[in-house]
Amino acid sequence: MMRTLALALVLLAPAVALADIIPTLPSTLAIEVAPSAPTPGERVTLSTQSFSGNQAEIVYTWRVNGAVVDQGVGVTSITITAGAVGSATEVTISANENGVPRGSASVTLRPARVDLVWEGHTSVPPLLGILPLTTGESPVTILAVPTLYAQGAAVAANNLMYVWRINNNQAPIKSGVGVSSIVVTPPSFASAFGVSVTASTRDGGTVASNRIVIEPTQSHILVYENAPLLGIRLDRAITGQFPLLGDEATFSMYPVYVERAGNLGYRWTVNGAEATSTSPREITFRKTGAGQGHYTIGASYTSASKLFERATSSFLLTF
Repeated sequence: MMRTLALALVLLAPAVALADIIPTLPSTLAIEVAPSAPTPGERVTLSTQSFSGNQAEIVYTWRVNGAVVDQGVGVTSITITAGAVGSATEVTISANENGVPRGSASVTLRPARVDLVWEGHTSVPPLLGILPLTTGESPVTILAVPTLYAQGAAVAANNLMYVWRINNNQAPIKSGVGVSSIVVTPPSFASAFGVSVTASTRDGGTVASNRIVIEPTQSHILVYENAPLLGIRLDRAITGQFPLLGDEATFSMYPVYVERAGNLGYRWTVNGAEATSTSPREITFRKTGAGQGHYTIGASYTSASKLFERATSSFLLTF
């Protein structure tokens, strides 16, 4: 009996020793960042995924650039402020259960920004500071102006990767290296639409995104006096009533927010009847005879290719 028991103990010994040398593998942590592409000075929330184990005994420790900023049981998220453009902020988290490490993770925040500017392919009167907006039928150019850094230096716009989307569609309308601008026509005619872009370095280490909403406007028309000595009085559009102080007056019409490449037809009327002029956009009225009078002057244009790019305007000419 003694020999049998000793043999059994010998056979069990290796199994016990083997169990002693197998370590407990730490679980893997992951950090989620919201927003995923922070801009300079933006508040950023970093959180870890739910950690398996006894949550009442797991202590989480958060460090920013090596310094502890928060720790404790259940501290699964922190909120910090992103740094300046080109800066790098390393955030790490570690989990510890009763003195036993249970995992760690780190992420580096590299704040960047990309601005979006746009311009409609429409005409506007000169010298008025009116921006060329887009209509439901005219194209618009959107340009991305990125500010991204890599290895301490700004990355040229043509060396970045761009992904463009309209109205948050999953499928991009255009993407590629150096594609910093797009030309689109409003997808739903006069309805507002969103345009978003993501710009990133080729390795994906630095990312910036932005989104704007473009609301198409309506075409209209402006009429100005073309004075003999002062020229076209762009400082005041004619509306309501215009008193004729001299013997004659010349007026010029300007279409606003029509496609530059469009073929427009112009028309002047006097009390509803068509009036002829030597220039399609300009007409001169001369006072003849004595007495007083008033006439309704109409100005209008239509586009040969754009159904809704048309407008009318009128004023009362008195003397």
